[in-house]
Amino acid sequence: GAQFPLALPGRCIALSTEPGDVVLDPFVGSGTSVVAALALGRRAIGTDTSREYLATAENKVQALEASKVRGTAPIPARLPDVKAV
Repeated sequence: GAQFPLALPGRCIALSTEPGDVVLDPFVGSGTSVVAALALGRRAIGTDTSREYLATAENKVQALEASKVRGTAPIPARLPDVKAV
């Protein structure tokens, strides 16, 4: 699957949704879009046909949640340079 920086889906999500909205990614892959959505205060649903990709995405989400508890989130709660127009 294609891998891309967190800021790419983060920018699209920030511009097209509000905090608390649900983001659906029917081809979640490694979970970057779900992690970006959660980091921006959105709820997220991700599906995929690959169990391997789903396991990777789940691990990323669990790591994000654990880092929030420890206060060491690997990504900011608000992605920089994202402005609604």
